[in-house]
Amino acid sequence: MKSYFLFFLLLFCTSISFTQEDTEKNHLVFFPSGLNFMPFKANVAEARIGVFKFTETEEMKVDIGNTVDVFGYDIPLSNIKLRVGADFFAYALTTGAQGLRLQIDAVDGFFGGNISFSQTTDSNIILQSRLRILHRSAHLVDGHYVTPTHSWIDNLEPIPY
Repeated sequence: MKSYFLFFLLLFCTSISFTQEDTEKNHLVFFPSGLNFMPFKANVAEARIGVFKFTETEEMKVDIGNTVDVFGYDIPLSNIKLRVGADFFAYALTTGAQGLRLQIDAVDGFFGGNISFSQTTDSNIILQSRLRILHRSAHLVDGHYVTPTHSWIDNLEPIPY
């Protein structure tokens, strides 16, 4: 089984073009520069990085994530670009800090992938589409548990799904 995997990997790697030397031929690019489909700015289901501090409490919302195109296939004569990418994102609610360690109450997030398509027409109109497949999850972490009293906040224990 290992020999089949190594053969496939070798065959796949030899067909990848790491540079875009010939602009007239179709080619496969590993980690193409930029994104083929730019994420929507205001969509809560898009990956981003940031910190939001609630002013009335010690709570913060921490966002960590990214979207990256892993493989690209370009067809220059038709002005078509196909990309396969990865998406990962987590946002956490912190209820406080102990030294340099954040006390994370809950973490929500997703990971998955996307396939994007773009084509520039002769009249410079860009047609774009994206298909995303994501796994979403939510987890209670250490901040919802009060260590000194050995109890959950408001005596509400987590519900396993």
